[in-house]
Amino acid sequence: MPAQLKNKNFIQLYTDGAGIPALVTLAKEKSLAFKIFVYFLYHMNVKNTIIPAITQTDIGKIFNVKKQAVSQAINYLLKWNFIWFISRSYNTRYYVINPNICFRSYMFNKERVPLPEENIALLSLSPYQQSTSNKYTKNLYFDKIKELFSMNKVQLYEYKETNTIFYKEHTGRKTYQNKNFIQLSKDSLPSLATLAIESITATRILLYLVTKMDQHNCTDALTTTEISLACKIAPYQINKALTTLINHHFIWDIKCTKNIKCYLVNPNVFFKDSALVRKEIFFHDKTNKSIQHLPYEMENSFMSKQYLETKRLFKIDLLNLQSL
Repeated sequence: MPAQLKNKNFIQLYTDGAGIPALVTLAKEKSLAFKIFVYFLYHMNVKNTIIPAITQTDIGKIFNVKKQAVSQAINYLLKWNFIWFISRSYNTRYYVINPNICFRSYMFNKERVPLPEENIALLSLSPYQQSTSNKYTKNLYFDKIKELFSMNKVQLYEYKETNTIFYKEHTGRKTYQNKNFIQLSKDSLPSLATLAIESITATRILLYLVTKMDQHNCTDALTTTEISLACKIAPYQINKALTTLINHHFIWDIKCTKNIKCYLVNPNVFFKDSALVRKEIFFHDKTNKSIQHLPYEMENSFMSKQYLETKRLFKIDLLNLQSL
């Protein structure tokens, strides 16, 4: 692929199966585990491994929580196969991100992802896909989220029997689609962690909008009822969460009618097409200059300060965490 078509510094995130639906379920079940997982994404190498090894004490310092809370979150991620670990000694663990959720290199490199004790089955397992009696509730929630996220608007219409559905006009623009992948900017991961601190509900809605965007980062026209249905969130919480996303520049809304809007996802956070199309979105933005920035970078609020602190901690070399 020509260099001008490559999006640099992006992580490939599955949009179906165990990708975004699993992250939404994780955000609902364990918010700290979600934030730790995002931190791991920031520091993983091309083999999905966190190197050098990081201790739970270090993670507790990063997120300002007790080691016991970190231990519970890590065990949750391990239990549901979001991550696994390779032990080099009793006290040293190298965490590995499940490549069925996201990946940083070429697909053939998935075979080089390190596995504990030659457990090849891990490469075919995805979060929440086990089905034992004591895990029934979480499996049910994940399966419902996966089902609703994969529905198009016509299927949602049949599912809910809502009023007339409006569609965004087809643009006819040529695109370069990455099948089943969304590109997630590494630089935006501190923003996602900060958003999870501020509002897990807004985080879940953002991930839903990502699954519905086209190659120019724009969704079809959506009602709050549709978003509420797909994300399994109470309708009264939707507008507040959307306002949070808009205020911090994760999305912009495009009004179609009084109650129906399209949403443009910030291409500095998520993107689906080539770098040239990404530049085209920036070029055609005449009014909203904030699209050039990452979320929280232009705000002067408590959450923007939280973002700057998270960004600083994310960028600290793992070897220097002991200095915290």
